[in-house]
Amino acid sequence: MSVNLEFYAVAWTDVSAAIGCRNRRLFSTILKKTDSYFEEVFDPEDFDDGPDFEVGLERWIDGDVDAPEDGEPTTIVNLGDALGFVALVRFHGQLVGSLNHSISAGDRFRQGFLLGAAQRLVHAPFSLEQLLSRPVVGYESDDFPFWGGLKRAELGQLREAVTKDVPSWEADSDIDEWLLDLWNSLRGSMEAGRDLITIYS
Repeated sequence: MSVNLEFYAVAWTDVSAAIGCRNRRLFSTILKKTDSYFEEVFDPEDFDDGPDFEVGLERWIDGDVDAPEDGEPTTIVNLGDALGFVALVRFHGQLVGSLNHSISAGDRFRQGFLLGAAQRLVHAPFSLEQLLSRPVVGYESDDFPFWGGLKRAELGQLREAVTKDVPSWEADSDIDEWLLDLWNSLRGSMEAGRDLITIYS
């Protein structure tokens, strides 16, 4: 089994505008586009006592998810609500790249690659951990799926490194492959000229 980090070029303002818009046509369109995928991946028991995906998406559209207060992000704890947010990102965004790793390689991916090799080579003035988990439009997830991302201006701070040749990492073939995928994903995000939201699931 593998874990994926997907990169979506999307304006954070588009996602924010959809929250609480009460547009039933938008709800129906997103549901029709994404429901079959989530039905294949998740079983009814995965949602425990919380809302399922359809109800979760509806809660976002109707503005029933608790809004952030006093500058503090709202933490999403129900799977249905989390998937509803993911559906908003996928609907409004353009998939521009992805990285994947096995479950067993999770620590090496996060520590050895993302916060180690990639952090050094991309010369980011901020932690690349923001690609795994970060509040987006005031909401964060406490479990898979996580989301994160970078604003367009933050992406611009990586341009000098990312526009150069992809660095190689001969000592570890996995890290070498992840670097290629990361560079391509970041380049695709920059070319799209929008913000970036990542989904880690």
